[in-house]
Amino acid sequence: MNHFEKLYSQHKQKIVHDKSYEKSDNITFKPEINNKYQLNNRNLADVDIGEYLYSKHEIIKKNKEDHIKQLERETKEKLNTTKVNSTSINLFEQLKLKRFGQIFRLLDSDNHNEISAE
Repeated sequence: MNHFEKLYSQHKQKIVHDKSYEKSDNITFKPEINNKYQLNNRNLADVDIGEYLYSKHEIIKKNKEDHIKQLERETKEKLNTTKVNSTSINLFEQLKLKRFGQIFRLLDSDNHNEISAE
């Protein structure tokens, strides 16, 4: 069997397979182009299609603006939240103790480890 006969036999098999697929009852795909509910409820006020589409545009534009504002608020809230872990707490406590020690030494003028009224 040469190359052309092999290709011809493969082509025949493909045609037979395609015809058997067309005859089968397993075809369940039915494309749904539009949502019937939306089509029936569109333009209930019987306005001109231009006015209807313009009003839809305004609604979509407002929704986008509201969504952007919400995202900005969430971003600001995330930026304002404090991010503290145990290491930063320990560092803060050490700095606080160091600063209190400096203040105490400044107030303890006679170096008796007591703050006097003098």
